[in-house]
Amino acid sequence: MIDKIEPTNLPYFKAEVARANPSVEITDKQEIEIKDTKFGEKLHVPVSCNGKDYMWTCNNTTRTFLVDNFGTDETAWIGKTIDIEIVKTQTSNGLMDTMYPKGALD
Repeated sequence: MIDKIEPTNLPYFKAEVARANPSVEITDKQEIEIKDTKFGEKLHVPVSCNGKDYMWTCNNTTRTFLVDNFGTDETAWIGKTIDIEIVKTQTSNGLMDTMYPKGALD
């Protein structure tokens, strides 16, 4: 059975925000958690960017980067700063801006 996704009270972190300030800090404004979505399990991480709070729905590459660089204990991620790069990615809806931590695609 698939559980319903509870709505976040934070706005979603989007490429337009990252483009203006490509650095985020992981916060404890909400719990870091994995949620089932229509695109599979996705990691949701609360971040602060330019003094505003957001929820970042991470792609699998970003999830792997976070675990590889900060460990499997997500509470240890709080306060970590991540520089963001935006890459054009081909999707079923055409070219989309996709956010990755700098170095995740190396």
